[in-house]
Amino acid sequence: MEVANCASPVLVCASHPFYLREIVRRLCGQITLWPVGDWHLDGYDLQRTLDLCQDPGRSIALHHPDSKPLPVYSAIILAMPETVDWNKILAGHLPMAEGSRLVVIGRTARLERFTPDLAQGPSQPVSLVAAQQTLVSAGWRVEKTYGFHGPLSLALGVASRLPAILGRDDLVDRLLAAMRAHYVVRGWQARCSPLWLLVGTAKGTR
Repeated sequence: MEVANCASPVLVCASHPFYLREIVRRLCGQITLWPVGDWHLDGYDLQRTLDLCQDPGRSIALHHPDSKPLPVYSAIILAMPETVDWNKILAGHLPMAEGSRLVVIGRTARLERFTPDLAQGPSQPVSLVAAQQTLVSAGWRVEKTYGFHGPLSLALGVASRLPAILGRDDLVDRLLAAMRAHYVVRGWQARCSPLWLLVGTAKGTR
């Protein structure tokens, strides 16, 4: 992960507890959680979710956007942000030191059927194009974009179904091997992938 070795603290904004736990368990040090989106959690369930993320190598706290002064985060991770919460997140005026990392993990709604494990994600996810445009307008520097299960990978996966029906396991293996070889893509192909990742940095102190 792009921020795995960043200095603390790291802010994690997640639209669902599942994504929060998957990200937090890959991090260590000081972590601040911002449960954006509609979690449908009461106080007890939220505390239980936090308890599941606890580890001797982590210090976890909840983010309070209205608190003064706001902390300066070395990195921010936005996991599956919904369109309805996107502007709210960016309007949080989160102080970032120059060069701090920003990672946005999102998905493409029209391709979500190819990744059923993301079914519990937001109903109106932010698109990669919208994320790039908004972040650039807000003064962020977008450095990299990645797509997972890119266009050719998707096509090869669909094509493998026919030889599977015909009992040609040799062709299935070849197609699936080619699919894995084209799984990660860059640039414009990321926009045509079910899952995408954007990496950026802060141009200056916010």
